Amino acid sequence: MVDEEIQAAREALRAGELVVYPTDTLYGLGCLADREAAVRRLLSVADRPPGKGLSVIFARLERARAWSTWTDAAQRLAEAFLPGSLTLILEASPRSPRTILADEGTIGIRHVDREATMELLEAGPIVATSANPAGRDPPTTIEEARAYFGDEVAAYVDAGRLDGPSSTVVDARGERGTVIREGPISEDQIQEASSRGS
Repeated sequence: MVDEEIQAAREALRAGELVVYPTDTLYGLGCLADREAAVRRLLSVADRPPGKGLSVIFARLERARAWSTWTDAAQRLAEAFLPGSLTLILEASPRSPRTILADEGTIGIRHVDREATMELLEAGPIVATSANPAGRDPPTTIEEARAYFGDEVAAYVDAGRLDGPSSTVVDARGERGTVIREGPISEDQIQEASSRGS
């Protein structure tokens, strides 16, 4: 990966374009989360229905708190596992862009541990959905991602082979976290961390 790729991807994001970039688990397909037209185009390119909701990667958890209804469970899980391979599902706040939300008004919060991703986040919070059309396998290389999207994506950031697995997804709206999808962080770890001090 070279600095030129990061710079090109940041410029593409600021221009309202789509990028493929590395997270700490898999390659993500993203755009700036507050650009409605870009989000709608991402959903179309990835063949994902609106209303299922999208995760967003934040450079700082303060911004994530502003876009969500932060809970004690979310705070305990964030202290234990973030930055890392965890997605927190929370009620969205009025400041959160409507286009990225699930029909039930939730948002997925991510805060990752990868330098290239953090450099991209200088442009703003970025949508994080796996870089594959719905129903297809997530790409493990940037070449596989290019084969899926070609020129529909303005910039690709190559970080070599990324095999995942996908992040652990936790509904953190209640007193304790409820695991929706188990990933690198186990359900036992989630339950232990989310029950501390409760």
